[in-house]
Amino acid sequence: MKSLIGEGKSVKFIFFRCDDESSLPKISEVKKFLGSTSANFYKAHGHYQYEIRRMSSLLDVIHGGFDMKSDVCASWYGSSTPYMSTALRLDVNSKRNAMFDIKYSDIIVDYLELTHSSMKELDDLGNSAFDLARRLKRVDEFTSLIGELNGAINKNHSVDTNIAEATKLLESDCFANFGKETLRFVEKKFVKWYESARWVK
Repeated sequence: MKSLIGEGKSVKFIFFRCDDESSLPKISEVKKFLGSTSANFYKAHGHYQYEIRRMSSLLDVIHGGFDMKSDVCASWYGSSTPYMSTALRLDVNSKRNAMFDIKYSDIIVDYLELTHSSMKELDDLGNSAFDLARRLKRVDEFTSLIGELNGAINKNHSVDTNIAEATKLLESDCFANFGKETLRFVEKKFVKWYESARWVK
């Protein structure tokens, strides 16, 4: 997100989710209420979509959890339905305004202050986390395939006891909960990063 952050040490963002762009605040209104000297909107499908959709994936994890069966685990670069649609970039001196919060509460997703280093940290975390999720999904798919194979081979008669025995092992609590503790650990790392970046609690 370096190109979107620009040359400053840090930049504040407000993220929105809406289908109708006319429901977004006007730039003049943003500057008036938040005291920002500069303000620009960027779309999740626009010029900075690569960076914005990564942030959307983060918000998806924060607000929806980190589950290898969810759409967000398909890609760190954002699912086909991003968690947020628009990013409002503000200067670092912008202040929260309660009236602004209330007026746009139905479309505001979050408020984050980002730096080049924090985005690098998030990118490293995201890449490793989603690689891990893909690996866990492959294990999950393998266990399902073994179960299907057992059903096809041993459906009517005990043809291959090794496959039947393997299926029983894969149905144990160990494999039923395989990787869940790891996903919760990774989710906590995302939450820790998120809490350090929020400028409106």
